[in-house]
Amino acid sequence: YTNLRYGIPLVKQRYHGRIIPPNPPAPYYGGRLIHHYSHGNYWAGRHWSPHPFIIYMYPAFILKFFYSPWNTAMKNRKLQIGSTLSKHSIQRGLGTHHLATLDKLEKNYI
Repeated sequence: YTNLRYGIPLVKQRYHGRIIPPNPPAPYYGGRLIHHYSHGNYWAGRHWSPHPFIIYMYPAFILKFFYSPWNTAMKNRKLQIGSTLSKHSIQRGLGTHHLATLDKLEKNYI
């Protein structure tokens, strides 16, 4: 990656991630929350919170740069998560997407 150029929108400089279609029954499953609470009270994986929420529909959207910059540090960060999963989590299918190999990550996100 080249250094960021602040006169150019980030979305035109970074591209790693994927589009997740809206899922109103689970509005931020697979995503993250934007809030102003002093604590998010997140559940496993920070993919849910019991706080009240609002579903913002089109044209509102959030650009989440999942895996950017796609460099050695980011690859190592993503690959190390799987080794921290408990047997309990794996048996229940929680966080198993973190068990991916580098080849699988690159196929999904590049």
